[in-house]
This record gives sequence, structure tokens and C-alpha cells, in this order.
Amino acid sequence: SAKYAEYKTVTKMYWETFGKEFKRTIELLNLQFPLNIEMTFTRKTNQLVDYFGPGESVFDLMTDYGWWEDDNRRFGKPFFGDMQVDKNNPGVRIKIILTNK
Repeated sequence: SAKYAEYKTVTKMYWETFGKEFKRTIELLNLQFPLNIEMTFTRKTNQLVDYFGPGESVFDLMTDYGWWEDDNRRFGKPFFGDMQVDKNNPGVRIKIILTNK
């Protein structure tokens, strides 16, 4: 969609910068795929939305910006934090959930 394309362009610097940090974290902690990824969304309004559309967009962007090879189940398993509302600071916080295997 046009809105997604605009978001991808406007946030490019963040995806590139945090992608480097994400890959560095995987390497430093010697993490193995698949990773459990928690996404906590902060929205401009309290409008009711589902988690899956925004979650899919985040995983697509992580792939597009080289955070990982693909967003299939071999690389990431999505988890969702509670949605937040802040009209001045919308976005997403992405966290690797560490597990004891």
C-alpha cells in the first residue's frame, strides 16, 4: 500500500541502524534461529486494530533491511506486548526474548 511504502521510506534510517544492532546482538550472544521476537506497538490513537497486520509488516521490514534472511518460521516467532498509545511518539519496540534451551 502507499501508506506502507511511505512508512518504509520515512523510517529507513531506523531499520538500517537497529538492524546492525540486532545482528551484532545475535553474534555477541551466540543466539540461534529461530528467535522469539516481541513487538510492542505504540499507536497515535486508541483505535482498535489487530496485531497481525502490523506484526507482518515489522517482520517484512526486518527482512527487507537485512536483519535476517527471511521472516519465515525458521528465523522468527512473533510475540506481542500490550499496545500503547502516544500520539507524539508512535512506533514499535522490538525485543529478542531470550529463552533457556
